[in-house]
Amino acid sequence: MSTKLSKSQIFALIICTFLVVSALILAITTKFSYSDISLYDNSYQNAKIALNEENKQAIDSQLLSLDFESAKMILDEYNSVFKVECIQTEHCYNCTKYICRVIDTIKNDVNENGKSIVVYHWNFFEVGIDNEFYFNPIDYHMPMRNNKEYLIFTVKKDYCDEYLDTLNYNEYSLGLNNIPTSLAIDNQQSRYIDLKKDTIFSSLNDINYICFSNEALEKINDISEKIINHY
Repeated sequence: MSTKLSKSQIFALIICTFLVVSALILAITTKFSYSDISLYDNSYQNAKIALNEENKQAIDSQLLSLDFESAKMILDEYNSVFKVECIQTEHCYNCTKYICRVIDTIKNDVNENGKSIVVYHWNFFEVGIDNEFYFNPIDYHMPMRNNKEYLIFTVKKDYCDEYLDTLNYNEYSLGLNNIPTSLAIDNQQSRYIDLKKDTIFSSLNDINYICFSNEALEKINDISEKIINHY
């Protein structure tokens, strides 16, 4: 014997169906708007550089105010310092994730020599209000590159023991400061960024440090070399 639904029940059923379908459509739309960015490397390589004249002046001014002693004082605060080889790079929506092989544990609570570690670098790729995809660096160095060696200054990720037991590698975050915390061992950079020519992320493939003048370039090359030799 079938039961006839009342008008209020039918109305409630229609509303529920509408809400479920709307949520499904929203989930699919959100998934694809971000998965397009997450899955296709071309999105990252063609990301527009979100820097302007104001950024240039602020960054160069900060670099020119540094010297080796002040830089060393900042970097000495980091408790997890390694010489690593970057072996895998994954650009994510708001960071770059690396898997690195540790060549030398310079400072840390555990010896990671010969092991792999995960390192996160907060360097925001983001969608602008114009729906264009941008690379918006928030520190002074570019993402690390595969098969290159670096001196890195990091903070160990503070996870609960239960979660740590699920990880394949210990995880760290590159320091976020007004000085590069990832220094290329082959560190001498030959040019500075020219925003008239360097308009997309892939145009910066030969750039380690973000600077916009010869003076700032000479300063960061000099300081980075002294830091590498010191550690």
